[in-house]
Amino acid sequence: EPMQQHWQQAAREVSQLEHWVQQHEQDSKLRHQQQHQWQQNQRTLLLQLNQDRQQLTTLNQAINENQQALIEAEHHRQQCEQQLTATTQEQQQAEQRWQE
Repeated sequence: EPMQQHWQQAAREVSQLEHWVQQHEQDSKLRHQQQHQWQQNQRTLLLQLNQDRQQLTTLNQAINENQQALIEAEHHRQQCEQQLTATTQEQQQAEQRWQE
């Protein structure tokens, strides 16, 4: 009888140990999967970051080109204004001479 109880106790302990081992293996597997997922997410985020960086660079270039074009357009506008002023003065002088 005591021997039988001893074996039953031992069997319960073995069963408990097997359960713990199984649990540990599952936890390990889960941790490994999570780690793999995190690495994939990290790679995806890095790719997105690089794409965003490239887009920003492209946008900055476009902004710089637009600013340059604006500066040139303003310069051209000032030249036209000066020409108009000069032409207007010439016209007024010509009209004055014609009236004299």
